[in-house]
Amino acid sequence: MLILRSKQIEAIAAPMRREFESEMVCHVKTAFPEQCESMDDDALLEVVRYGMGRARRYSLTSDGQIKRWLGLMFTFGREFDTDPTCRWTQNALQRGSHVPNKKMNQ
Repeated sequence: MLILRSKQIEAIAAPMRREFESEMVCHVKTAFPEQCESMDDDALLEVVRYGMGRARRYSLTSDGQIKRWLGLMFTFGREFDTDPTCRWTQNALQRGSHVPNKKMNQ
């Protein structure tokens, strides 16, 4: 029987995660050029990682869910999920469906 430990799984997943992060940096630069013009790729990578971490709080982990989360984040602000002016997002994320895709659709 083959047993994979968490460090081994992370080592296998790390290159794919880095590739996805790089794709998301390119995506936000293309989709949100005005918001990104003052940031270099390293700063954008940090923003992407920050957004991925916030999305995980709501069990949003698929590539599509994270891409949508980043779009919302660049549209409504880094902390739109807790911003009092964006109550509609809080309702959908915290009290909405427990199914991640349905949560994002709300």
